[in-house]
Amino acid sequence: YGIQGGVFGLGLLLGPAIGGLAGETQIEYLGTVLVALVVSIIALIYLYKSLPETLERTKRDKKIHFRLMDEINFVFKLNKYRDNPFVLNVLFMRVFFAFIFTAYTTIIVLFVKNAFHLSPNKLGFLFLIIGSLVILNQVYIAPYLSKRFGDFKALCIGLIIMIISMPLVSFVHNLFYFMLMAYLINLGYSICMPTFRA
Repeated sequence: YGIQGGVFGLGLLLGPAIGGLAGETQIEYLGTVLVALVVSIIALIYLYKSLPETLERTKRDKKIHFRLMDEINFVFKLNKYRDNPFVLNVLFMRVFFAFIFTAYTTIIVLFVKNAFHLSPNKLGFLFLIIGSLVILNQVYIAPYLSKRFGDFKALCIGLIIMIISMPLVSFVHNLFYFMLMAYLINLGYSICMPTFRA
């Protein structure tokens, strides 16, 4: 999971840098959208062509029954685990964590742009640095903490780091202190994600 997180960090590293450069063109943010579209299509084609099926042909289901309402009815799916409080707790923690981190990643770019008056190119470079830290944390620090303290304690450490550092970001008016808080947030995230998956 640490390597998977490192690859995610690589995407976080390169994406904003490329997007920032594309946003500096004459078509501005449309350039970023078009680059994202092209990269997504290339990734989809590559996955389709190169990712092998791991399930043997004899064990594959010939008829897949897909009903949209069954897939989006998460209450019904959670009901299956009502007798297993451990799984329910992990699922609820994961959903809560995902909600908070999605809100953070959605807002943080706008916050940084407005607070520090950065151009798209400088924003891309800033998130290039943050992405580098994600790789460092997920490949080296998170696996070390997980081995040292165990998955559950590492998860708690990551959540505590995020609970403390996320609110502090809103009080930062200096780019150096923002980077310090951003590092702590992505350290907490890097510790939490592999332990959730474990």
